[in-house]
Amino acid sequence: MFLDLLDAGHEKYSLIKLEREDVESFVRTSSCPTCNSARSPQKIATIGGSSWQTGLEVSECVDCKVLFYRNPPSESRILDYYSNHWNSTRGEIGDVSTLGLSVNRKIADLLSQLGLTGKNQTILDVGCGYGGMMAGLSSVGYKQVYGLEQSGHRRLVATDRFPNRIFKGGYQDCRPNIHFDVIYSNHVLEHIHRPFEAFRWMVEHVREDGIIIIVVPNNAWEPVVDQLMFVPHLHSFGKSSIARMADSLGYQTMFWHGSPKPHEICAVCFKTGHLDINELTARNFAEDKKEDTNSFCNENSRFYNFFYPDKQLDDGGHRLINWPTNSHRVKSLVQSEASFIDLDPKYKTLIRALLWRRRLGLKYKIFLRGERVINRTLATHNREVPDYNYLICSTTTGESNDLRLGIRDDFAPVFIK
Repeated sequence: MFLDLLDAGHEKYSLIKLEREDVESFVRTSSCPTCNSARSPQKIATIGGSSWQTGLEVSECVDCKVLFYRNPPSESRILDYYSNHWNSTRGEIGDVSTLGLSVNRKIADLLSQLGLTGKNQTILDVGCGYGGMMAGLSSVGYKQVYGLEQSGHRRLVATDRFPNRIFKGGYQDCRPNIHFDVIYSNHVLEHIHRPFEAFRWMVEHVREDGIIIIVVPNNAWEPVVDQLMFVPHLHSFGKSSIARMADSLGYQTMFWHGSPKPHEICAVCFKTGHLDINELTARNFAEDKKEDTNSFCNENSRFYNFFYPDKQLDDGGHRLINWPTNSHRVKSLVQSEASFIDLDPKYKTLIRALLWRRRLGLKYKIFLRGERVINRTLATHNREVPDYNYLICSTTTGESNDLRLGIRDDFAPVFIK
């Protein structure tokens, strides 16, 4: 069945339109980019025009259960985006004196709970950004902290904070002359063309008794539309995805449950026997690879159920797809009341009141309770008044089990940041 996208709004992302020739140039992968399985993945959905023979295909690996684009934009195009356009798109290029001031101690806390407190350990941050994680490690005494950064703008800021400690480019460009005690990446692997190759590079550059830490969004908590349409996230991982990737290269995996962001995966990978499993279990780590069941999407039919509710929303046959931002606190206004076109007038009055409540800065408890009711209706979980995003589509006929989203026969709509 084809969903023709009529309108879209997203709090964080911008919609762009890929043309047919553009998508047809994308090369189809022959193996899973995460676990390297050669088995054919299960197609979940396609983004492209109604009659296109080739669209941007979202698939799920039958072995490691990662969601990924089967025919993603080329690696050179992805690298160019992060090297030259990422920061300008996000509006971050400006006075560097106002950037690179963050200090994030998440990895420092994780290492502390692992018992790796020796301050002379060599540590590499793959995708260090402005150096916030490195600063967190330095703030508690770690002395040999290095970074690797693709973005020239972010690398400039990180180098200013850590002179002679920042390697230039992506992992493919880096050949350090030392082996590290710890290599970690924080919300980087989902952006990399082939996570398996990136992890193998880490294995090659970590000491035999060293550890690799992978932190990524948990696909059980990523909104379904973002999994489908947010093209900078080339992959959407579950715990089994990371564990299988590590296992294929001889590494065991434990998951840290002490992250300040409870809906991300923090995987600690190590050679068998180099860490005490029983001791780690007592320190907030677990081997449990089961995916979260109390989540936005916890079954194979999540895409179909999300995009094909039982009701039409107005006389024109338009369908509203409304979902919350995957964040803990609201940072801007909710979408306009037009995004709630399926509601009766009496409920739209409530929405209107809530919208004006935000614009006027009112904080009456009755308004907050009203928003929480709406949040629950829209399938949020333990969120505090998240913003709303929407797609408005019309539905045309077609195979009910073949989900395709496009703009007429002209474009493949995707989000970028």
